[in-house]
Amino acid sequence: MIKRKRKIEHTNLDEAKSSRCEIDYFDQHFSYQLDQAVAERLVKLAQSARSSSQITVEGLGPMRYEKHLEEQAVDLMDRQSLGHFGIPSKLLENLEIVNDGHVSEFQLSIYNIIGRYIDLSLVTQTREHEVLYCTHVLNHIIRTRNMVISNTHNLQELRQKGVLTEDDIERARDQGFSRPKALILCPMKKDAFRIVENFRRLIFGNSPKPFVSNAQRFRAEFEDTGYRINSKREVDEEFRELMSGNVDDCFRLGIGIAKKSLKLFTPFDESDIILASPLGLRMIIGDKSEATHETDFLASIEILVLDKAEIFLMQNWEHVLHIIETLHSRPDKLNVDISRVRQWALSQHTNLYRQTIIFSSIQLAECQAIFALKCHNFTGFVSHRPPSAGFLNCVGFLQLISIEVSVCQELHRLAVGSAEEQSDERFTYFKEKVLCKCEQGTAIFIPSYFDFVRIRNLLKVDNESFVQLNEYAKQGKVAKARELFVGGEKRLMLITERFHFFRRYRIKGIRSLLFYQPPSQPRFYHELINMVTHNERVLVRILHTKFDSIRMANIFGDDIYGGVSKSTKNIVTIWSMWVSATTWLVACFLRFSDAYFGPLMGISSVCDDAKTNLQVDWDERDFSQFTCMEDHLWPISDELEPVYLAIPGLDPTKDVVWHKCMNESIFYDYWPPLRGDHRPNWAVYGEYLFLPPQRWLHNLEHGAIVLLYHPCANVDEVDKLRRLVRSCLYRHIITPYNLLSPQRPLALLAWGSKLLMNKVDKVQAINFIKQHAKVAPENLSKQGIYDYYLIRKADVVNGSDIEDSHLCPNF
Repeated sequence: MIKRKRKIEHTNLDEAKSSRCEIDYFDQHFSYQLDQAVAERLVKLAQSARSSSQITVEGLGPMRYEKHLEEQAVDLMDRQSLGHFGIPSKLLENLEIVNDGHVSEFQLSIYNIIGRYIDLSLVTQTREHEVLYCTHVLNHIIRTRNMVISNTHNLQELRQKGVLTEDDIERARDQGFSRPKALILCPMKKDAFRIVENFRRLIFGNSPKPFVSNAQRFRAEFEDTGYRINSKREVDEEFRELMSGNVDDCFRLGIGIAKKSLKLFTPFDESDIILASPLGLRMIIGDKSEATHETDFLASIEILVLDKAEIFLMQNWEHVLHIIETLHSRPDKLNVDISRVRQWALSQHTNLYRQTIIFSSIQLAECQAIFALKCHNFTGFVSHRPPSAGFLNCVGFLQLISIEVSVCQELHRLAVGSAEEQSDERFTYFKEKVLCKCEQGTAIFIPSYFDFVRIRNLLKVDNESFVQLNEYAKQGKVAKARELFVGGEKRLMLITERFHFFRRYRIKGIRSLLFYQPPSQPRFYHELINMVTHNERVLVRILHTKFDSIRMANIFGDDIYGGVSKSTKNIVTIWSMWVSATTWLVACFLRFSDAYFGPLMGISSVCDDAKTNLQVDWDERDFSQFTCMEDHLWPISDELEPVYLAIPGLDPTKDVVWHKCMNESIFYDYWPPLRGDHRPNWAVYGEYLFLPPQRWLHNLEHGAIVLLYHPCANVDEVDKLRRLVRSCLYRHIITPYNLLSPQRPLALLAWGSKLLMNKVDKVQAINFIKQHAKVAPENLSKQGIYDYYLIRKADVVNGSDIEDSHLCPNF
């Protein structure tokens, strides 16, 4: 790299009066001198030993604040306006222009953190944060420049007067080893274009003649290329937007802030800001083992911004780690007055002053690892910890248009002692316990390319029948592999996460899925399942460790994964029915937003509105009520005959029970109950994730048939009984029930009687329905209003009517 004499120039914002600043956070941070012993302790301080607290920040939600030095801790609840952060008034005016006249609560909360030079990890799906960090970076560059100019002027005056002292020189230390002070990493050129546009508008506002050097070259290289995904391709809008425009991921750009101008493509050693992609910067800085590598310009980075970190994970996370590792290396050549270099820079403590800001659309364990191992900012670290409802809570499975799929999800938890061991332990578990169980048509999804290579080599050694889809495969080989797999000529298909991220092909021929590790992008979980073409039952296996907790919570949600992680079983099985395009899937929990409001039977909503106080009857956090807690599903046996039981002497049509309000609990003397008091409002007919007996007993009172199954019951037998009941009558309820025995985990219930089965006896089941359906205290077909966790509404049986005039008409 050619060294040039550094110049100091004013910007057109320099002369603008700074806003009122009660606490100068810039000066407070960079003028603070760390004691050598304290500095060494900060570097070695383990994350578990750091003082932390949980706070709720207005506009952002729950946050975790790690205080690295107690004396430098700040009150984040004391939210200040932007005018308290020393931002030049002209920059504030232009910020309002960029923001269409206002700053949101979300943006103000962000700046109250980054404006205090605290590290930040934030989860956000919007772009509101972009202009905030651009403002922060510009303010930092301007403040640094003004300080250097002021100190230079003062030193010159003192020198001319002949009164310059060593103390004066010492107080004027205001620089690092190199000029660039901010490094912004973003994934694609279209992102860089938007960032530079923010800089331009923040500096010049609506000026008709902004001076941007090399603007034409910049537009030619970074402007929208017009590339768009073919409109005929069936892909998510998220992917269509992501891969449209200028998606080049290899670039680097030096930016200088000069007098009344924004300079682009400046040499790095003359730049104030480095804007680059991880790949583009990695190609410049190289490695110490390489003959040519340039790292001097990264020696004094004081603000590091990583935007869209989840995409870096798909590009090459190693580049990000290498860049961070390279920051603050002692330069090979000096192009600075050593007397102006700060003492903490000379002591190689710049990393303790560097602010790191990371934005991502999802929680990433990799980002947390960066802050735990690579970031030691003495002012501390704030991590955004929004509660995760799980990606499946927010996504409809719109591809499943005309089929019903019973999905069995096996969550295999691997016991590992450390993060370093998990790769080997996962591989051993796969080789010894999972590979042999993979059936014809199994797709194996592998997030890590390193793991992909290990598995590919294993399958080659074992002469397994498989094909592979990875990000480096040529189009012709990909097409051939897909053809062999869908034709059944190959048993297994290996798919890397990066292949799916960049291609988003719809793979045909998948009959079962194995996630070698939970995907880093939670949407990939449902996208892969939506590719399954098998129209009866889908088996999904996931291998996970305690170090995959964030990925699992992103997919299943905090509540469900929290229950799974507390289970003493190493294999937890969850199975669900995924149905038509109007159905929304959640692995265990399912909500509908459109409730059906039927008749209330004269009962006050204060008594029971079928929506509030529902925890009186069951705890929805107890996932064992609808999840198999065993290592495997229960076997079926030809030796166990169905058992029929009825309450002796009971005439169902003359029985009398009571309705009880939600302010009192209801208990039963035996399980499952065949009669008893219940809630005033009965359930909408159909299938539920879980329905408490206090509700379905009311349906029995109206002449319904209730199908109960234990969560560990054989899935195929449950499907048989489900189809039979749906084909027999409209008035039915289907729900799991974990108090059934392993010997007879299937049950049909009517008012006062039940039929228990190990496996489906079609003849006895039909006879039970014909004999007992509609024989109850009230023969009523009117619909209920309780629909909490309703999976599928009941349909009127073909050949019958809503009154169920003809029971089992097709048998």
